Amino acid sequence: MLRFLAPMRRLAQSQQTIEPQLGGMAGAAALVVPVNLVVCPAAMELSTAYLADHPNALPVIEEWFKSEWPDWYGPEGPGDARSDLLSYATRDALPVGVVGFVGDAPVGLVVLKATSISGRPDLAPWASTGLVHSDYRRRGFGAKLLSALEEVAVELGYDSIYCGTAAAALLLERSGWTYVEHSEAEGQHLAVYKKSLLREPE
Repeated sequence: MLRFLAPMRRLAQSQQTIEPQLGGMAGAAALVVPVNLVVCPAAMELSTAYLADHPNALPVIEEWFKSEWPDWYGPEGPGDARSDLLSYATRDALPVGVVGFVGDAPVGLVVLKATSISGRPDLAPWASTGLVHSDYRRRGFGAKLLSALEEVAVELGYDSIYCGTAAAALLLERSGWTYVEHSEAEGQHLAVYKKSLLREPE
């Protein structure tokens, strides 16, 4: 699922799988409390890279997970943020994590996963577990992270990608995603979107 904007905080509660999802970008981008980041000027560029290539970003993103999903990753929760992040630190097989940077500072994360909404195991892969730091929203970074994840999916041989969201429909539609259906996760209605990755012949 995808959680790139503040209203998507409630999306973490809507996952059917046993871990928090990014609108569970299982899930898309999340509202995250500031963690050792400095707000940059308005004119800033986002670069993206595999999480696997930046293990130094793991401690920062781990704190984001604990702050965003305390019921799952907090001291009393059953989740293990470090373990999950390490599982995303791959390149050639799902799940694959992509990190967004402004300069040397990590500012966002999105993950390509094999599953997200448990009721639709026939659809794959999924944009999930998306996070954009609260200081860096409304700059188009969520869309850029999605675009980078689409390129990863293409490199892995997929011709389409899916995302389930309760609040990021506008972001997805502006990024060229197509509505497929509504699904339900733990009593919450989610919109399922699809993005075709097939390239038009030149």
